[in-house]
Amino acid sequence: MQARGWCRFATLVAALALPLWANVASASSEAASSAVPLLPAHGLRSVDVQLDPTPFFLHGVAPEVGLSLGRHRFYATVIAYDVPKFLAEDRRFQERRLLGALGYQLFFLGHVEGPFASLGLSLVRSRFELEATGGSHLTSTFKLTMRLGWAIVPFRGLPELFVAPWVGPVVSFAPESFAVDGRAIERRALGVSGAIQLGWRFGL
Repeated sequence: MQARGWCRFATLVAALALPLWANVASASSEAASSAVPLLPAHGLRSVDVQLDPTPFFLHGVAPEVGLSLGRHRFYATVIAYDVPKFLAEDRRFQERRLLGALGYQLFFLGHVEGPFASLGLSLVRSRFELEATGGSHLTSTFKLTMRLGWAIVPFRGLPELFVAPWVGPVVSFAPESFAVDGRAIERRALGVSGAIQLGWRFGL
């Protein structure tokens, strides 16, 4: 039941968010056409470094680097953290994740600011430890993550600094089924992820 509930929730998030983002992007584009943009929409190149501070509180780290060409951004990230109980695949187990990901991101309004959507493919190495016995199991899973977010430049006098909150569904490809000390773990094919990323951009 828990897995089916997550499936329905993640599907609902994607179904509602995509049309909303399209409408927001269209409306914002009309407004932006009559305003002076912070940066030109086309022909710009930049490199950015981002960090989500949340994993620091979960014994981890989440650095990310990106290359932006006009409206298009390509990124690579490495993330390590202890999964909190409310996000764990099975709450009987302690879970630690280490993942590497590559992704593509599209800014709807132009270069590096405003609403965006992205898709990223990650390889996730997870360690599950059964709290009752201390038994553990390592497994690897490929996952596809969609990001729906908004890049904000909080200080116009400092355009290199930005904040990029996002949320989106996560799809796991054929997660391994296994048991630890005779107790089968309940794997999830669908989930939800998110972050509030702080970044600094370098023009090229």
